[in-house]
Amino acid sequence: MVLTGSAALGIWTTPRQSRDIDLCASVPAEAVPKLLARFDGIAAGPSDDPGALRLNFAGWDIDVFVVGDDPYYDDCARRAVHIDTPFGPIAVATAEDLLIHKLIKLRTDRRRFLQDLADMRALLETGGQRLQWEHLQRWLPPAEADFLRRLRDLSDEEIAQGKLPRLG
Repeated sequence: MVLTGSAALGIWTTPRQSRDIDLCASVPAEAVPKLLARFDGIAAGPSDDPGALRLNFAGWDIDVFVVGDDPYYDDCARRAVHIDTPFGPIAVATAEDLLIHKLIKLRTDRRRFLQDLADMRALLETGGQRLQWEHLQRWLPPAEADFLRRLRDLSDEEIAQGKLPRLG
């Protein structure tokens, strides 16, 4: 299981408030009904292979993105940084993997495009030269990697003037 979303974003750049906690995890099909019942949850997609689960834990919405056997997510879990917390260690997605997750989400869901754009800009600005661009190029289509490079180089004024690069 790997922490993603705004909670992970706060590890790499300025934290922002969110209404949920995002996780990526491999969830066996037989565990889905038990998780949904235990945490008053709902599933997106068929019950034997849901794409996401929304669970409730201690008043928080927990979105679990079910990853299956995707080689990218295996790599993401291997690269995750382990952070000690009062509740034990937790694996946190790297800045590069957060950028990849944002772009994967934007392929099908652009409802929060401006927030995703702000998150990507924050990661690009604070990650700067430390970002591993070869990792991004390995897992992103060339157009999406190019989008990030161009987004990195734009000023806020240029974005406000509509000079944002086209994303797919």
